[in-house]
Amino acid sequence: FTDAAGNPTADYVARWNGMWWNLGGGADGALNGPVLALAVSGANVYAGGTFTDAAGNPTADYVARWNGMWWNLGGTFDGALSGPNFTALAELIHPTGPAIIASGGIATLDHVRRLAQLGVEGAIIGKALYVGAINLTEAIAVAQTVTL
Repeated sequence: FTDAAGNPTADYVARWNGMWWNLGGGADGALNGPVLALAVSGANVYAGGTFTDAAGNPTADYVARWNGMWWNLGGTFDGALSGPNFTALAELIHPTGPAIIASGGIATLDHVRRLAQLGVEGAIIGKALYVGAINLTEAIAVAQTVTL
C-alpha cells in the first residue's frame, strides 16, 4: 500500500496510533518499495524489503531500522568493504529467533571472527573474495574455531 488513509508518509509500512496511520520520518513516503519482513528488538523495528530509500536516508537500502522517530541503519551495502553493522546484527540475534545471515561490508578475517562470535548463522562475503582480501578457506577455518 501507499499513502495509508491518505497519509503520504505511510508507504508500505505504517503504525496506527489510535487516531491515524503514520510512520514517516520527515519525507514524502517512508519507504519507496515493498517491505517483505519485519523484526522487533527493544524499541526498534527492523524492516527488510526491496526498497532503496527509507525516508530519504541513502544508507537504509533493503534493510532499515525505525527507532520511533526516523528510519536509519547506517553502513554501506554496495561492496564498500567498510565493515558489517555489528550493532544492528547484535540486536537482531536472539536464541529463539530466526537464523541471521550477515551480508555487507565484510572485508577481513576479523570481521568473520566477530560475526561468528555474535552467533550469526552465516555470512555472505562478496567483494572481499572477489578482490582477494579474504581467502575462503581461511574464513571458514576462522568461523569454525569460534565457540559460543
